[in-house]
Amino acid sequence: MSTSNSSIWGRLYWVADVSRNAVIVVALAATVVLCAIEVLGRHLDAFRWGGDLEELIRYLSIWVVFLGASVALKRGAHFNVDYFQEKFLAPDTRKRVQKAVGIAIAAFLLILIWYGALKAFQNLDQNIKAAPIPFAVFYLAIPIGSAYMLLDLLLMLAFGRHPFVAEEGEAA
Repeated sequence: MSTSNSSIWGRLYWVADVSRNAVIVVALAATVVLCAIEVLGRHLDAFRWGGDLEELIRYLSIWVVFLGASVALKRGAHFNVDYFQEKFLAPDTRKRVQKAVGIAIAAFLLILIWYGALKAFQNLDQNIKAAPIPFAVFYLAIPIGSAYMLLDLLLMLAFGRHPFVAEEGEAA
């Protein structure tokens, strides 16, 4: 498999990545706007909202967190405690430990995908209080965000680094 962004896999990944980033931007922008309306509604009658915006803000934040976590994983920005690995393990042992940790994380992500999808489908017919939106829409953030994380993690495990993220000094 070629890791070039011009390959079919690179283009498919690009579409998935752009979609993920668009949902993050829209959800975060909606959160900011709804927060502003909620705050203004406390002080100005013209901005009063009949619904419970706080609930909607909280559920939109779930999308931002799960998709944002997948972007952080892709960029290697998650907190990583490697002090003891670097101090006490030989480089070849360190690589094996990192692969084992990656496999354990992948197993956990598979569990999140499975149970997150189950929870979403169990709540298809139940709406949130703030709007006629099923809980499933927000529960889907868990399996979808976890699937993005799993995809990025598997790419990193297979190639040693993320094949669709440019290294520092490399052209994107």
